[in-house]
Amino acid sequence: MIRPGAAMLLSLLMVASACIMAPTARAQVTVDPNALDQLAPPHARPPAKPTRRVVIKPRTTKVVKPAVVKPAAPAKPAPPPARSVPVPVPVTPPPAPVLPPPITVPTRPAPPPAAVSVLPDAPGEATPEKTGLRLTFGPQRADLNPTTDAALRKLLHDAPAGGLVTYNVTAYAAGNEDDPSTPRRISLARALAVRSVMITEGVPSIRIYVKALGAPQPATPGAVPDGSPDRVDIGVVAASAVPAPPSPLSSSAATPNPGAGPAVKLGAPP
Repeated sequence: MIRPGAAMLLSLLMVASACIMAPTARAQVTVDPNALDQLAPPHARPPAKPTRRVVIKPRTTKVVKPAVVKPAAPAKPAPPPARSVPVPVPVTPPPAPVLPPPITVPTRPAPPPAAVSVLPDAPGEATPEKTGLRLTFGPQRADLNPTTDAALRKLLHDAPAGGLVTYNVTAYAAGNEDDPSTPRRISLARALAVRSVMITEGVPSIRIYVKALGAPQPATPGAVPDGSPDRVDIGVVAASAVPAPPSPLSSSAATPNPGAGPAVKLGAPP
């Protein structure tokens, strides 16, 4: 004989198994928590508990959709190889290029030389020298007179022909040791006066070397200075008088190394 509590438990198990076997159907089960308490004696039974309604939801299966595979794009065909086009070769050479004429840039003319002061009453003389001319001046003056001016121009006209003639203009002026600046300024004014005459006669300024030395100094201490202290010495250096620079070959042959042994002449057998 089956007890009432066991029968109720069996019915609950059957209902639960039916819900599991049918996942798509929904079942509603009422659970009585006091069913097992009926098996005990009446005096030992606990107070009755309220019944609870349990709703069991069925399991839902997730449907996985198959992945859609896109077809691969067709490969592009390779371009055809480019054909080599032969380059035409001219039979005759090209004509000579025509160059435009050079551009002429106007240059600024050279400034004119300073006016030369030639005074009839200016003291001074012109003395020819072995290599040039010596001009004398009055004390504290830098003026030329007609005689010194004419002698200077004649020296320039009688100079050797050619473009390599140079002139050394060395000017002096009397003075004392306490004031060396004044003789230098006067000697410079005299040298510039001579230089202006040379440029007027067509001598380029790059071939005139001016030196204003002020008071002349004797060659040796205690000696008397050569000539007048107020003068300008003009030296003419022709092209043939300018020594050519020695070549490295000739200098090495003329001055052999002392530790290198005897010198051997080039071109001759040892």
